[in-house]
Amino acid sequence: MKPIRDTRRERLAELVAENGGRNGGQSAVADKLQKDKNQVYQWLLPADNPASRNISDRTARAIELAFGRPRGWMDTDGSVPPVSHLARLDPEIMGQALQLLRLIAEIRRSPAIPDIDARQLILAYEVIATDARAMDDANVVDFMRKLAERERGDGN
Repeated sequence: MKPIRDTRRERLAELVAENGGRNGGQSAVADKLQKDKNQVYQWLLPADNPASRNISDRTARAIELAFGRPRGWMDTDGSVPPVSHLARLDPEIMGQALQLLRLIAEIRRSPAIPDIDARQLILAYEVIATDARAMDDANVVDFMRKLAERERGDGN
């Protein structure tokens, strides 16, 4: 079985290729992740290179979220489907996701319990699972922006 660091490096290389190839793609990926392009370069280096850096679990989840990939996508090489979201749902995070969507409905002056579609709930869950600070006031606005982009189809 291949080490997770190699799988994540390969998945990142796929994203770089999809976003313009080696040089332009690295910059595009870095911009989308709000990281320095040198960081992306180091993640892509072979493990035996002293300048190589691992992609952490938290970073892998953030990459998946930023590029609209399912949770766990960075950890699978495509030959094995990722573990079902249902197998990993955390009731506490789900409650926070619902609370976040209710808060947004309140800000938008919508009904107290909005019509929440599955995509919105999954996005809210993934944002909170990736970054527990999502429930902070400053981050609610950022989440609302991401949600609006997803609803328009810009976030994928």
